[in-house]
Amino acid sequence: MIQPNYEFSPGVPPFELFQDIKNATTSNSHDSKLVLATIVTDITTAKDTVTSKEDVTPTLNVQSLLTYLQNAKFIGIPLNGKTIDGRFRVGEGFFELIAFMGCSPYLPLEPQPDGKPFCYIQLAGPWLLPRFYYGSNTKWPRCNNCRKRIANWQEHLAAWMAEPQTVTVICPHCNKQQLPIDLDWHHEAGFGNLFIIIEHVFPGEAAPVPTFLINLKRITNTQWEYFYLTVP
Repeated sequence: MIQPNYEFSPGVPPFELFQDIKNATTSNSHDSKLVLATIVTDITTAKDTVTSKEDVTPTLNVQSLLTYLQNAKFIGIPLNGKTIDGRFRVGEGFFELIAFMGCSPYLPLEPQPDGKPFCYIQLAGPWLLPRFYYGSNTKWPRCNNCRKRIANWQEHLAAWMAEPQTVTVICPHCNKQQLPIDLDWHHEAGFGNLFIIIEHVFPGEAAPVPTFLINLKRITNTQWEYFYLTVP
């Protein structure tokens, strides 16, 4: 089995904003996230020879994405006073772009004095290659051909994490060969190299409104998906 050649922690991405900003995640070990993800393909290397998956300079105009999120009031002020940290308070327009199901939820939007989780927004990426994120809520994907479960998906994790766009999996039911990115993860895991992470949103509790995904696609020229992660 291929071993991944970059650091990986299940369900806990190395949250970074366009640079090597490490350990910018919540200190709480039990929480859930709503993750918006896309795969940016227009990325060029910073050097002639890439020695690390982080050793790149994206050609994507990241500032355009950040400006849109600010103008739409999706994100507010930086959580710790530093934009480069990648963490932002929820903006005034957040609830217009993220639809919560049912009654109005109790959602703490400010840091809690007891250290409990609260809702804030984290930007991560883009990286040269896509990354695969899953959580304790991830069960099994379905084959996009026969729609049956692929129960042994965890056996392929190391290979997928190393080369998610080239290593394939063969469905044990219909023998269809496909990329793990193309499997149906029913919003319980996902791939991407650019992420918008919304902390403290539980699976099925909320989802991005269609116009938000359309505008993100317009900015980046790529399709956006969303999924939920429960940690651990």
